[in-house]
Amino acid sequence: MKIGLKDIEQYLSDVKDAVENNRYRIARNSKRQDNIDLFLDYVIDEAKAKEILLSLAPIDFSGILQNVHKGYEYERLN
Repeated sequence: MKIGLKDIEQYLSDVKDAVENNRYRIARNSKRQDNIDLFLDYVIDEAKAKEILLSLAPIDFSGILQNVHKGYEYERLN
């Protein structure tokens, strides 16, 4: 999937809109061990996580992938 800067800007805008309106969650299950480690190792609370998400810029992304898991094909992953 070829992704351009405009795609990343739109994706980031959608993410920030969801975060600002509390329509997001940071998955913390066995498939998201990195997320669990982030919260445990760095003691990041939900408020700090939200602050970090809202501070992301297009330069922070290396690409967006299509989710290949059944039932989640509509998701884009960074």
